[in-house]
Amino acid sequence: MPENNIQGLPSLDHGPNFAAIGMFIAFFAFALSATTPWVLEHYAPPEETIEEIAVKKALSLKEKIVSSFFGAEESQEKTQEQEVKKEQNLAPNHWTDYWSLMVMIIALGGMFNGLVGFMQKQNAWVCSSALCMGTMAIMFQYLWISLGIIILLALITALFATFGGAF
Repeated sequence: MPENNIQGLPSLDHGPNFAAIGMFIAFFAFALSATTPWVLEHYAPPEETIEEIAVKKALSLKEKIVSSFFGAEESQEKTQEQEVKKEQNLAPNHWTDYWSLMVMIIALGGMFNGLVGFMQKQNAWVCSSALCMGTMAIMFQYLWISLGIIILLALITALFATFGGAF
């Protein structure tokens, strides 16, 4: 029989409820995983503009022309110096490059809490929900890739079918 508190209602304080905490953490990871394309589109660093690409191409073309007139030795020294400068000036990776890893670590945290709940013999439904939500969050990270492949294959099949191909 559960203990009663002062008002006569059953007490909910039976220690830490790892399963419920794990379920909320895993649900949060699943929500992050489901919104991955929109989050990464919004927060990803901007791509190079056409002007920046054109400037890089023009500089590389200039280097090739200079190397053809003045010999390969001077141009090799310059390119080696430029490579050293590029390695020193490399920008660190953006946090969006680690998005999948972050979501998976959060999902594993929820799954771990669900397992601790199982070991403490807490509510089996809540524990299994935490484990399932964590697993779905990890799987959903790769679902976007597989969904893109399926759509691409469907478009190729439709294209071949319009030209009379039999499948």
